[in-house]
Amino acid sequence: MRIIPPKYTDDRLGLALRAMYEGRLHGSMSAATAPTTGSGAQGDIVRNSNPTKVTGGAFNYVLFGWICTVAGDPGTWEEMRVPCA
Repeated sequence: MRIIPPKYTDDRLGLALRAMYEGRLHGSMSAATAPTTGSGAQGDIVRNSNPTKVTGGAFNYVLFGWICTVAGDPGTWEEMRVPCA
């Protein structure tokens, strides 16, 4: 059986089907802190479920989430910061 990829990608379902066909499955995960348990793969991203502005220091930023830079259990997680005024 040959699977034909979806042609139309102007809706969320079409985009999801296209990603699945191309082997680019992904999900979204959010948490209040960086992961401390479980398995993390390099490039995994966890969004901050409670983003707030952090002030003080050299610049202000919003903590958007964390990215896994070294795979492992739980892996090495670094903050993803978005600068703000």
